[in-house]
Formats: sequence, C-alpha cells, structure tokens
Amino acid sequence: MKKNTILYLLIIILIIANGFFLYNYLGHDDKKRDRQKDRTSFIIKKLGFEGEQIDSFKNFKDLHRERMRLISDDIKVLKDSLFDKLPEDEVSEYYIDSLTSLIAEKEKAKDKEVFAYFKRVRDLCQGDQKEKFDKILKDALNKGNRNRSGKSKRDKGHRPPPKD
Repeated sequence: MKKNTILYLLIIILIIANGFFLYNYLGHDDKKRDRQKDRTSFIIKKLGFEGEQIDSFKNFKDLHRERMRLISDDIKVLKDSLFDKLPEDEVSEYYIDSLTSLIAEKEKAKDKEVFAYFKRVRDLCQGDQKEKFDKILKDALNKGNRNRSGKSKRDKGHRPPPKD
C-alpha cells in the first residue's frame, strides 16, 4: 500500500508539472513569438549573415520549428495515452514500459533534431562566423550550468563527491 501512495504522489507531481508547462507553453503565444524573432535577429546580427545566408537561415529555422512541433505533438499524444490509464486499478508494466520507451525515443529524436539544426547553421557560416557561432553556442550551453549567483556549478564548493 505504501508503494502505491508514493507512486500516486509522483504521478500527481508529474501532472502538476505538465499542467504548468502547458499553461506556459500555450498561454503566452505573443511573448513566445517575440522571443523567437529576437533570437532570429540576434543570430543574424551577431554572425553578420547577409543575403542568401539570411534566407537559408530562416528556412532552416522554419523547418526546425516544424519538426520540433511534430515531435512534441507525438510526445503529447504518447503522454496522454500513458496518463489516460491513471484511473485504472491495474495497468500492466509492459504497457507503461512500452509507452515510456516510445516517449524516450521521441525525446532522443528532439535532441538529434536540435543538434542537426545547429550543425546546419554552423555549416552556413563562413570564416570567422564559425568561431563566433561556436562562442555563442558555448556561452548558451554554459548559461544552463550556472546557479542564481552566476557562478558555475563546477566552481569550488559545487564539486561532486569523490568516487570510492
């Protein structure tokens, strides 16, 4: 009985997290569009894209956005199928494992799409644009590794425990 209580609590937490995500994802279309335009113009400006580079970049961006939307839609359908079983008393482990494996495959596809997108953008760059792009990407990736004080999580005091 205790195992079921913990499982129910975890499921409730996941439902709340998904609800929060959907509210933020679906509820702020204007802000989202503005951020996307800002990102597009930021990259074009910082890298100094011109003419054909701008057109190619915008095509990459639109194609990438559509692919990401399709994959995200697939993930939503799979998660809905999973959580539709929540009211049932008995759900087979095989069913749960199958759906979570499919969700993981879709998440993998998203990561691969993001990588391919950045690779296409980098291939579009010429000369010193590649170095600028590498720096922008590295800075963006490292931004996620910072805590609220702005220090890297790998700074002194935030190292993982030694291995035995």
